[in-house]
Amino acid sequence: MLRKFICLSQIDTVTFQNKLYLVQISFMITAFRTYIFLISLLLFVCIFQMSAQQDSAGKLLVEPYKFKTYEGKEYDAEFGKLWVKENRTDTSKCLIQLSFVVLKTTSANPAPPIVFLAGGPGAPGIGMGRVPIYFSLFDKLRALGDVILLDQRGLGRSFYATRSYHCRQTPVYSSRY
Repeated sequence: MLRKFICLSQIDTVTFQNKLYLVQISFMITAFRTYIFLISLLLFVCIFQMSAQQDSAGKLLVEPYKFKTYEGKEYDAEFGKLWVKENRTDTSKCLIQLSFVVLKTTSANPAPPIVFLAGGPGAPGIGMGRVPIYFSLFDKLRALGDVILLDQRGLGRSFYATRSYHCRQTPVYSSRY
């Protein structure tokens, strides 16, 4: 009779352990499903944000900026980016990001903005604006209107915004910014 009691006790222990394993497995499956759901949700949000922030021709971003000359002097300015098509007549989606700095006018009644395009060979407008002799000219021109220092395509902070095998990739001269 004692032997029968021990066997029943062992059966109850085994049954309890099996139930405990089933509960643990059920918990692990629930945790795994929750983990998969959260990962899927995170991927969806990331993909949605990336598509919402997609660059397109005509997109313009302008933000406050501290323009620093090579003498170490800082001036309040605006830094901008404009996305344009590589070729307006082509149907490809190759974009170029043009970067520029706007030195705000000091005039109460400003004239139209003055755009500075650095001459060749391959000098970025923003980089040239940091040179003290050039900046003194731009500072005087600010009395007339805003002065825009433009990095032409492929120079300074302007570059191909579309990374694709069919878009031409040109070497980029990068100035300190």
